[in-house]
Amino acid sequence: DQTEETEEPQDHPADVKEKDKDSNAGNSNQETTASDGKQKLNFKKWQQQSDAVLEKLLKEVESLVELTKDDLGQKESDKVVQLESDNNLVDNGDGTYSRKISSENSLGNDKTASNIASDSKPSSTSNLPLKGQDSGSSSSNDRHIPKSSDSKNDRTNEKISTFGETTVLGGDDIASQINKIESELDQDIQEEDDSIPLDDTEEKEDEVPGKFEYEQALDILSEHDGNKESAHNLLQAAKTLGYVEAQRFLARAKMGLGYLHATGLGFNSSQAKALIYYTFSALGGYTFGEMSLGYRYFNGIGVSKNCETALTYYKRVATKVAETVSSSSDSMHRIRLSEEAEQGTAKIGLLDDDIVQYYQFLAEKGDLAAQTALGQLYYHGGRGVKKDHLKAYKYFKMTTKASDGVGDAFLGKLHSEGSKSVKQSNRTALEYFRKSVEKKSSIGYCGLGDMYLQGKGVVKDYQKAFYLFSQSAQQGWADGQLQLGLMHYKGLGTPKDLKQAVKYFNLASQSGTSNRDRHVLAIYHLGMLHATGNGIIRSCHTAAELLKTVAERGTWSRMLMEAYSAYKNEQINDALIKYGFMAELGYEIAQSNVAYILDKGESSHIQESEKYPRALLHWSRAASQGSTVALVKVGDYHYYGYGTKIDYEAAALNYRVASEQQNNAQAMFNLAYMHERGLGLNKDMHLAKRYYDMASEASTDAYIPVKLALAKLSCLYIANWLRQHVNRYFGLNPDDVQVQDHNSNWDIYLIA
Repeated sequence: DQTEETEEPQDHPADVKEKDKDSNAGNSNQETTASDGKQKLNFKKWQQQSDAVLEKLLKEVESLVELTKDDLGQKESDKVVQLESDNNLVDNGDGTYSRKISSENSLGNDKTASNIASDSKPSSTSNLPLKGQDSGSSSSNDRHIPKSSDSKNDRTNEKISTFGETTVLGGDDIASQINKIESELDQDIQEEDDSIPLDDTEEKEDEVPGKFEYEQALDILSEHDGNKESAHNLLQAAKTLGYVEAQRFLARAKMGLGYLHATGLGFNSSQAKALIYYTFSALGGYTFGEMSLGYRYFNGIGVSKNCETALTYYKRVATKVAETVSSSSDSMHRIRLSEEAEQGTAKIGLLDDDIVQYYQFLAEKGDLAAQTALGQLYYHGGRGVKKDHLKAYKYFKMTTKASDGVGDAFLGKLHSEGSKSVKQSNRTALEYFRKSVEKKSSIGYCGLGDMYLQGKGVVKDYQKAFYLFSQSAQQGWADGQLQLGLMHYKGLGTPKDLKQAVKYFNLASQSGTSNRDRHVLAIYHLGMLHATGNGIIRSCHTAAELLKTVAERGTWSRMLMEAYSAYKNEQINDALIKYGFMAELGYEIAQSNVAYILDKGESSHIQESEKYPRALLHWSRAASQGSTVALVKVGDYHYYGYGTKIDYEAAALNYRVASEQQNNAQAMFNLAYMHERGLGLNKDMHLAKRYYDMASEASTDAYIPVKLALAKLSCLYIANWLRQHVNRYFGLNPDDVQVQDHNSNWDIYLIA
């Protein structure tokens, strides 16, 4: 027997297993194990697994240290003589010996150190078989310690203590051994970590810096008592990192602050602060911020008028709208509350359920006009009726036997565009379009031309498309005129001709119902041509007006109907806030409706003392955009002194504009009365009669009031004649023959 020298392990501790083969086979297995490579693991799993393996090995080696004396008795008796003759060995008193070492490296009875040391010796016994070695070659309960190989280890300077054939490392060596094992583990883990790709979610998060800050800010804002300043700082950080959603969020927030400062809700009204916030919102690319600035620069609200700046902002918004609009886009119906109050829903274009049911009854009875009307109503939507392509398909299907081909054309459009209710099919669309063309339908010509233009179900043929669009345009179909203008503009199927393009864009923008979104593209292209001066004399003002019209056809205009629904449901404050927001974007109808609600005093958000000044502000803004009703209202506010001082001249000026530019009967009647009384205008009975007659001609509703006013005017005229020409022979003083004026307006109320 001879003392075995320790050998540093070559494999990771997780790869150490029990073996019963000789040392040569063990070395061969070690080389084989090293060449097999390490299993690919995630960093955290590697760390946890390696710790678990080490703990298990320590327990296994500890079991070897606790071998009974009976297991080693045979070998111990053979070694007693050799141990006693070695002067460097010290009897531990428990049947074991150790070499003399310093106190720092003394291990005592530390089993953990013995376990690690025994694990580091290749020839030590283990219950785990080595890789590649047959586990059945040795029983896990076999405590026999085989001799190591005859090869000597070069590391002879290590201090060791022998327990039978088990070797124990010193304290410093143990620490260095553990450090080496840990370094090997770290290196292996690093190699595995480099070779394992990141999850898709982790890569995505790394590619989008600022997302974490943005989500954290939203969490804070969702809390009832969250720190708003901290959330704002996080949003700013996310924006700095380039996260787009954070930029949009901050732009929306700036727009909201601008609206509050502009309207005085929650803050003292400040147009200067509102302008600053709107500017930051527009710089962030927020559509509403761009619309607000475009409107303010175009009308000079809070800033000097600057058409070019306004045009720049309106170009951005109009381009966004043009990219999303289609021929089947929802039709937005705009309702003026003042007109509804005076004329009822029928006069403002809304259809009652009774009327719709009546048309449905006629359609079921075979009335082709009712079938076509209902089909188009459900195809486009609007007038208080929601878009429903399934119902539209039903009614158009009823009209296929008609000779005009309109039903076939719309069935082709439904199949060409496709929807949730109607399956998209180019083949079916072509069949219906060709049937419609055979019946000379302008809609069919346009639909079939679009199929050839885009190559849907047929080979692209610009010449055929141009011919078909020409046939449609000649019959006055707006979509055909639009497409023909685009082909002239782009030079498809015909030489490029900007003048012809302008011609057909003008026709398309003026054809049919003006508020249909299918004409938005014509208005957009016409506005862009005016902005650039291509094919037409450049006009910034015209371009800005046209592009503003396009911008107001965006999907956000549905907020007008939301506000109207809230108003009808007696949610006046909600309606006022929504109308007020749209008014800040430049919607004239929203400005008129805000003024109407304030004028009636129906909102609890606004104090009684503020309602008329605020109403006058919105009436004035609506009047500057050409609203006839608003012009008359502004005149009334100056006449009666609502929200401002009484100013007859300002009242007469607004009445005159409404009369001359809009041919408004009410404005003419008011001018006649002011001439009759000499209020703000020269007193002139002849001019008064002239304006009364004009009012009667402008509107049949003014006939009776005008007759009463003329009767009164005749009495006044006769009285004045008598006052001036009666002879003193009758004993009358001309100064006494006059109508006493106590500065009352009883007569105007009587006439109205």
